[in-house]
Amino acid sequence: EINKRENFITSDIEIIDIRKKVLKAAESQLKNGVISTSNYITELTNLYEDENTLSTHKIQLLLAKENYKIIKGQ
Repeated sequence: EINKRENFITSDIEIIDIRKKVLKAAESQLKNGVISTSNYITELTNLYEDENTLSTHKIQLLLAKENYKIIKGQ
């Protein structure tokens, strides 16, 4: 369970890095009139959702570690 959560966090960080690059490109496209504000907001929302997912996975990792300690009797 702990390893699974750690892998999720690693993936989340990679996804967030990509989302930031996409958002930066979307910002440029918005300034140049290539995309609408709605499209930009969609990309911004995607980034926020992935950051929330990362936070959730970090909390789940902490919970898994504490549960492991309880099971081990520590």
